Amino acid sequence: LRGPVALSDLNTWSISNVGPTNFYAKYHVGMPRPEEVNTPNEVKQAIDDVGMDGTATSFTAYSEGSPQHPSWPAMHSAASSSALWLAVVMNLTEEQWCQVKLVDYGVAYARTVAGVHYQMDNVAGLNMGQAVIAEKLEDHLVEKYGASRQDVRTKIGNKRTDWSTFDIWTCDPARTGPLATSYFEMLLSAPSFDISFCADMVHIHDVVWASKSGNIPY
Repeated sequence: LRGPVALSDLNTWSISNVGPTNFYAKYHVGMPRPEEVNTPNEVKQAIDDVGMDGTATSFTAYSEGSPQHPSWPAMHSAASSSALWLAVVMNLTEEQWCQVKLVDYGVAYARTVAGVHYQMDNVAGLNMGQAVIAEKLEDHLVEKYGASRQDVRTKIGNKRTDWSTFDIWTCDPARTGPLATSYFEMLLSAPSFDISFCADMVHIHDVVWASKSGNIPY
């Protein structure tokens, strides 16, 4: 049980260390949630095309709507830093590491599918969480577990991911093995998975940012 307990402890430690930085950034920037923005005509049309009832909460997957704190950066994304710390403490194969990255990305992207975050929130959260863990993990592993400082430092340097350019399809069978796409094939074929709704939500978010700034900042 020592391994699973240690991994559970690291997961809890990582989230508790990322949280304060994330929420400081949220309230410093004060980004409104997607359901809170003023909607230009093209956004209203995109929402009407999806068939929503026109209320703010219907824009999300939750009856109560979005959380009440600011949107950027996404905390679910910031908490999804296992692609770094798990790769440091374990000797993962390239395929295993790819699968961990897909899990982190999936947790983050689901918040856009749910209508409560822009994709830019997710990318910022993933990169922020990773940066915080990269700064603190070395001391934590040395002090608590007696790890080699140099080994930890080297692995941190080798296992960071640039989430702003991450492409899920780089984890394909030609690169890393058949498990990489099987997750997405399973997801797309699941009875409860509505790919058209996901596409609609992402399109609406894109229209919002294009109408406000002339481009999509992610």
